[in-house]
Parts: sequence; C-alpha cells; structure tokens
Amino acid sequence: MIAYYDGSNFVKQQNYSWGVVLVDDDSYAEFSGFRSYSGKHGSHEVVAFVECALYLLSHGHNPQEVTFITDDAITVYAAQGFENNGQSFSYGYYLSFQNHIKNLIKSGFYSQEIIDSVLPFIFQSVFTKIKGHSRIVYNLRCDYLSKNA
Repeated sequence: MIAYYDGSNFVKQQNYSWGVVLVDDDSYAEFSGFRSYSGKHGSHEVVAFVECALYLLSHGHNPQEVTFITDDAITVYAAQGFENNGQSFSYGYYLSFQNHIKNLIKSGFYSQEIIDSVLPFIFQSVFTKIKGHSRIVYNLRCDYLSKNA
C-alpha cells in the first residue's frame, strides 16, 4: 500500500485539513477532512499523518505493508532519520514530532490512546520525502484535497 498525505493550516479559521490518497495494486481511495483547533497551530502535517494512519488501521493495514509518501520533513525524518554530510538530523525532527503530538493531546485534539494506536506506523513503515508541488500527481491531489476540505 502506498499512502500519500498532505495537511493544510487555515490559521484565521483555526482549521487543520488533510488530504489522503491511497494506492494499492488493485485499488485507489482518497479522502479529506478538517477539524477546528484552538491554541498553538502548525501541526497540520502531523494531523494529516495521524488521519491517514487511523484510516489504514481501521481498514486492517499493518504498518509494515505501508509506504508513506509526503512533502513533510517532520514525519519522514522523525521516523527514519536523515544524514547530511555525516550529521544526523533525525533527533531534532523526532523532538519536533513529539512536541506536535504532545500539543495535540494536550489540546484534546486526539487522545493518548489514538496516538498510541498510530505510532507503530511512524516507526515500522517506510517513508519517502518528496519536494512539495513537484508535479507528483498524487501529492498534488492530496494538496488539492486538503485545501478544499
């Protein structure tokens, strides 16, 4: 299963939105949604990941069978690390990811149980980072879905 996701943040309306496209050998699915938030903002990409993982979990997919493709550095590099000139940046991204998760739980956006259910996807799935708006069809579709949710 290949899962593309993208998030959007509409600060004035205090809404996070997401778009997801799922591609498998014989199937294609897409969905989008949005939720209001209060307090700190900026967690839209993490919300998109969580919503995608929740959908996959609810449809019986195991983390080991999913490849995530996204333009979000936080989830990608928190999950698997990134090396540049021999220096690892993964720990900083992991801390940023953890901060977003803590803020989402603290604000009541998600419960700890929901977060615990999707964390295996961050650590056991494959992640590929792509450049945003780079004419990758499914990534563009996710961006469109999230902005129009």
